[in-house]
Amino acid sequence: MTNRKIGTSEQLKDPNHEIPLGPRTALGIQHVLAMFASNVTPSIIIAGAAGFAFGGEDMVYLVQMAMLFAGVATLFQTIGFGPIGARLPVMQGTSFAFVGVLAGVAATQGLSVALTACLIAGIIHFALGSVIQKLRFMFPPLVTGLVILAIGLYLIPVAIKYAAGGAADFQMAAEMMQGPNESVLTNDDVAVEDSSFTTGRRGVAATVLVEKIVGSLAESGGSLQECKALGDKVNQNSGSMGVAFSSCTVPAAGKPTFELGADEMEFGVGIHGEPGRRRDKIKPAQDITNELLEAIIEDLKPNSNEETLLFVNGMGGTPLTELYLVFDNAKKLLDSKNIKISRSLVGNFCTSLEMQGASITLTKLDEEIMKHWDSKVHTAAMRWGM
Repeated sequence: MTNRKIGTSEQLKDPNHEIPLGPRTALGIQHVLAMFASNVTPSIIIAGAAGFAFGGEDMVYLVQMAMLFAGVATLFQTIGFGPIGARLPVMQGTSFAFVGVLAGVAATQGLSVALTACLIAGIIHFALGSVIQKLRFMFPPLVTGLVILAIGLYLIPVAIKYAAGGAADFQMAAEMMQGPNESVLTNDDVAVEDSSFTTGRRGVAATVLVEKIVGSLAESGGSLQECKALGDKVNQNSGSMGVAFSSCTVPAAGKPTFELGADEMEFGVGIHGEPGRRRDKIKPAQDITNELLEAIIEDLKPNSNEETLLFVNGMGGTPLTELYLVFDNAKKLLDSKNIKISRSLVGNFCTSLEMQGASITLTKLDEEIMKHWDSKVHTAAMRWGM
């Protein structure tokens, strides 16, 4: 009877032993997926530390280079060239051991310095390969296992941040605060539900409205629970969508987060430059406004004659005259649908540095929301009722 057990002592002694096709296929797929993850994840972390946009050209470039060099290393190890290579069917990935240090270098010194450090470390690593056998006694499995565990624990907050977006940062800040606190999660962006960059919907310009309205209730003596309830209500009654005609330049990156042609626009862009629904050719202002507002109305479903607040927000580099043009176009569409604009706000409030573009936010009003919107305010951005 044929012995089908995998990993017997006799088989382990035979380097030419072939396992059955089924287990071989499963193990091969597992190895490829592990290699892919080990190349993509470090590149994402390093690019994020350097200030590059998730999914941007620079991050894609890093992932491509990681995959390329992993492929070259795999060929060296599998085929072997002279004294180089194990000549075993192994796939090479990117080591996580350097991620913590390299992320710090990329964040403080820039990507070019980080890549230079990587190159120098690679040369040293290659040189140590000839003597590592003599040093292996210094790194027993227990030591290396603890190192890998520590790296994994270090990367947990990074994984949470990329999965949950900026909300994770606020949650961690709330946990650090000494004293009672509550969080209001704004997710008014109707452009995407789940994107490659966040889990769930993003919070955009409705944040301005939530802060003004909840701030009024807090100033008038509302309890913590009442403030949270009102903030959640404003968020649930709001929908937003934006369009960008240019990117912004994060100072740490020193270059635009993404590239747009002179005749292109990004529909549904996030306030940090995240891609939205699609990239399209520039259209007339009324067509752009209609597409943004129709998406909001479809999601928010305001009733006929329902009172609303219309907020046209600039991304930072859009002239006020153009924002009022968007407002006028939005009013025409809302009037045609018998949706009443009872309150309005136009200006650059929720911005992304010098980005050219605008967003539209529509909020359904009730007496409580309207009362705290109308209450007096005196800040750098808002001043009325004083």
